[in-house]
Amino acid sequence: MAGDICSSRIPMNKSSSCSTREKCSVIHCFIPAARAGQFRNVLQEGRIFCVGGFEVGRCTNLYKITDHPFVIRFLPSTTIVEVNHVGATIEREKFMLRKGDHLQALANTNLELPDVVGQIKFVQGSNLDDPTSTQRLVVRFMLDSSTIVYLSLWDDAAATFRAYLTSGDSINSVMLVTTINPKPFGGNLYLNSTSATRFYFDHSIEPIDQFTKRMGIEKTL
Repeated sequence: MAGDICSSRIPMNKSSSCSTREKCSVIHCFIPAARAGQFRNVLQEGRIFCVGGFEVGRCTNLYKITDHPFVIRFLPSTTIVEVNHVGATIEREKFMLRKGDHLQALANTNLELPDVVGQIKFVQGSNLDDPTSTQRLVVRFMLDSSTIVYLSLWDDAAATFRAYLTSGDSINSVMLVTTINPKPFGGNLYLNSTSATRFYFDHSIEPIDQFTKRMGIEKTL
């Protein structure tokens, strides 16, 4: 079975997600760790590929990263060929955004690893000027005028966020964060980073632009 896919927002480890030509939907692609090296140098974000020889199955009920009911599993026989000219346009980004009430309902269920958009209000942690530090960071994050949550960033996600803070460039105070795991703690909702968490600040991304305009927020931090 073959299809056209575009490598998307999750860096290659044990899984990835792909935007498909059909209705610009996103499907979960599972790449076993033993085969990751086979595809690591081939799949690159933003490029379009024709993929063949994969297995299709139903998604599990836990840790979903897309709304699609199926998953693609790469096999030893899976082939990937880059496509340079395609008639249809495939969206570069597509997110599984959830709001405050939905995040509360997902807390402690492990059903989904959703995406969120909001405004950075405060960053708590040590070594904020060290982009190599992987110590935990906590970001006070506003989802709307009445909802505050806390992003709990661990390991590589913490280092990546520090790198943004110390880059010397002005960044948007509105941020989109992917693939988080909601957990309640001490009466607050914490959104824990995962190995697949990524950060987006680009004002040209539609959910960021819409949030910024809706909340009347300055564009830079």
